[in-house]
Amino acid sequence: MNDNTSGRSVRQDDRTKFEISLSRHFGEKMKKLIVIVALFIEVLDLHSQTLFDKVWVQGGGVSFTSTFNGTNVTNAYLDTMFSPYFTAGNSNICDKAGNLILISDGFNVYNSQVTLIDNGDSIVPPEIMNKYNCSLASQSSIFLPLPNSKYYLITPTASDAEILNYWDVPSNGRALFDLLLYNVIDMNANSGQGKVIKKEMPLLQNVKLSKTNMMACKHGDGINWWLFKQAHDTNMVYKFLVTEDSIYNYGLQGFAEPHFGKWDQSGQAMFSQQGDKYAVCIRGGGEQAQINPPPVTPGKISVADFDRCTGMLSNPKVYATHPASCHDIYDTTCYENFTQGLCFSPNGRFLYVSSYYNIKQLDLLDNDTNTQWSLIHGLDTPWVNFNLYSSLYLGPNNKLYVGHYGSLSYAMSVINNPDVKGVGCNFCEMCLPFPKYGAADPPCMPNYHLGAAPVGGTCWPLATNDRVNKLSEISVYPNPTNGEITLHTENLLLDASIRILDITGKPVIQCANLNGKSFDFDISNECQGIYFIEIKTDREIKRIKLVKE
Repeated sequence: MNDNTSGRSVRQDDRTKFEISLSRHFGEKMKKLIVIVALFIEVLDLHSQTLFDKVWVQGGGVSFTSTFNGTNVTNAYLDTMFSPYFTAGNSNICDKAGNLILISDGFNVYNSQVTLIDNGDSIVPPEIMNKYNCSLASQSSIFLPLPNSKYYLITPTASDAEILNYWDVPSNGRALFDLLLYNVIDMNANSGQGKVIKKEMPLLQNVKLSKTNMMACKHGDGINWWLFKQAHDTNMVYKFLVTEDSIYNYGLQGFAEPHFGKWDQSGQAMFSQQGDKYAVCIRGGGEQAQINPPPVTPGKISVADFDRCTGMLSNPKVYATHPASCHDIYDTTCYENFTQGLCFSPNGRFLYVSSYYNIKQLDLLDNDTNTQWSLIHGLDTPWVNFNLYSSLYLGPNNKLYVGHYGSLSYAMSVINNPDVKGVGCNFCEMCLPFPKYGAADPPCMPNYHLGAAPVGGTCWPLATNDRVNKLSEISVYPNPTNGEITLHTENLLLDASIRILDITGKPVIQCANLNGKSFDFDISNECQGIYFIEIKTDREIKRIKLVKE
């Protein structure tokens, strides 16, 4: 993604000159081939220059920045010594050059000096804000960058009615998230200081959502985003396609197992770095046992294949984690198995899972239940100083960072070689020190570096209307549409073919040998979302993006 429009203009001018020179010395086919290669290199360049995750923000009361420079990480205080709590529902993002610009505690939006940006206060309903100072649920905020220095901030939360009717009435046995909201931030506003230009916009209402478990993955076009939000109690997930124009609800998908249970105060959902797998765990996926031997039904995690082009999950697998000792020096019979968090290794082969007192590794290529799990480490401090493990995230340096529950830690443990099986992954106890006690969870971040799906795949580009030759003036209206559309051309089309394709490139309407200037089509029976109209003659192609509401 590139929001530097002036830089893009320079590259466009250079490319035009380049094409003219090529046409003089090579045939048309060779020119097209080389231009395609140039475009591909440009796309790679755009992604290599984005440093949205260069700085991490975390901490309770006194907060810190972790700045990644190659393999090195530097920790420092934020500018303020008394910042909000960025301890569980925290997220942040840099601009593409790596400058910290936005931070959220799940309830508000701040700039790099931890000052509220314009209209950045109270991005969730008032009752939950009155009840808590910040969001205490992991993965309850996430920033997604858009072109032209605009950003989405997504926040699952609880409505006022949910808080008043259930959260403060323990006998009801229910305290859920029932809202999913989005905000749009324009960093061009206020002389570059930013402003929330759309606030508390509902994506879901009156639904049962897990308090944790929200993550995003780049669409196969390398520009737009898939956003996944786990439902409550079941292994079901709500799916959204996030584009520069709108956010589209792609409904629910899920599987019968595992049944995670209602204890969802902790948990984590993650995509692999390659974007081809999705994994989720929730603390309620197994009961803690204070007895020996451990329980028969341990905690469970779900892993499925993911198609970045269609947004579909497939081939689900359920893995039962192995109970392990609590390492309690006062009670050697204690075993635990609550799943706190999880994260894929950079190569996607291993899945690391945190429980209260242990870090475990699952080898996804090993089908033997006796050898697929490795116990990586127990406590990373003496028992009396230990803070429970929580979320796990890969840093930009491909090292894995282990969060702690409650923001009372003075350092963070690191897995230096997460692509290695077993203890060879090199778990390093408290190897990332902070200036003071207060370290907690890494910020919730997707893989901002993931580019387009490999060439030759089934993916359909969502935002490249003009990457092909252009026909004469063509208009499509209405756009967006509820179903009926008209395509009008200034010049007569002869023996043209017209197709309307969904986001995967699958035709929903196709007509050949058309002649005329005006054509009517109806996609009323198709789902809401993005489509493409492709007009093709014997010499030219044009594609126009169409939005179905």
